[in-house]
Amino acid sequence: MFEIMLAFSLAAAPAAPEPPRPRDPENYEPWMAEQQIRPGDRWARVRLDLDSRGRVLRCRVAASNERNSERRFWMCNAFMGGAFQTAPVMRDGVAVPGTVERFVVLPGRNSRDIYERERRRERARQRGERASAGQQ
Repeated sequence: MFEIMLAFSLAAAPAAPEPPRPRDPENYEPWMAEQQIRPGDRWARVRLDLDSRGRVLRCRVAASNERNSERRFWMCNAFMGGAFQTAPVMRDGVAVPGTVERFVVLPGRNSRDIYERERRRERARQRGERASAGQQ
């Protein structure tokens, strides 16, 4: 009888709190980890020619759903101006000039709405965790 009560009490015990999720360096927020391209989003796959220090020398749009040439220019100009850090191409442990591809997404209305909804939900979850930690 004692073993059965012990088994039920262990099953009913609250689980240990989960450790905080590690941040993915490619995603600034936890809810962006499974970011998908949604209708209304604009994207471009750009090719960047880099020098041996990782600085962008040239940018080309390889593929895109953006028809506006000015917006495509600004997508590339962000890389050219140094807005994004790019690691140099490494061969045999030595930095060499080379070409890399990057993917740029400009979120549309659908993505912004979903992002805002998820951001609010995540902040509410964090507030709830802090409140429950304060009660203990």
